[in-house]
Amino acid sequence: MSQTNKTDHEELARLREATSAMSEPARFAFIHSQRSTWPIRTLCRALGVSASGYYAWRGRPESQHSQEDRRLMEQIRRIYAAGMGAFGSPRVHAELQAQGVRVSRKRVARLMQEARLVGWSGRGPRPE
Repeated sequence: MSQTNKTDHEELARLREATSAMSEPARFAFIHSQRSTWPIRTLCRALGVSASGYYAWRGRPESQHSQEDRRLMEQIRRIYAAGMGAFGSPRVHAELQAQGVRVSRKRVARLMQEARLVGWSGRGPRPE
């Protein structure tokens, strides 16, 4: 194996490991962002998704649920910033309910986890 092929193989292995915890739509979005660097079929094979699935994802409109999640995430980020990073999902959920937004606590927790927004209890160092 030539040095170039070996480095490419190692890079694809790193990509596979880095994206192993991602959902399938997140992997498709990653493939879409890297399509100028790597061939799509190579990325699909490395990330364990089908090329036909990627092309189907690319052609379909964003779901209503995803649109709502995106809109809700904007509100969550505003509340989190207003609380100076101290609010966890229970407080963010309570603030959303006070604003009249009907959403489950688990959905707020999931969105905050995906965005890596962590509350701070006031003990120990602030999370970064």
